Amino acid sequence: EDSVKLEPYADKWRAFGWHTIELEDGHDLAAIDAAITEAKQADKPSMIILNTVKGKGVKFIEEMGFGNHSIPMTKEQMEAAIAEIRGE
Repeated sequence: EDSVKLEPYADKWRAFGWHTIELEDGHDLAAIDAAITEAKQADKPSMIILNTVKGKGVKFIEEMGFGNHSIPMTKEQMEAAIAEIRGE
């Protein structure tokens, strides 16, 4: 990270000649579908970059940020997460 930063991703893909589509809301299914359609019509390789929120839809996981990969959950947390996703 100190010597070779990965960001900005989109600019790097464009610099290599790729048709690059970046979605600010990587959870927007209609926008993803439109991006795939656009990518299929491009005359060069395409990259679709989705900006997403890890744990989207489960507030206590969203709030953890980057620390929410492979987190152990209690049975109560799992049940609460499932209920929240279902809108209960």
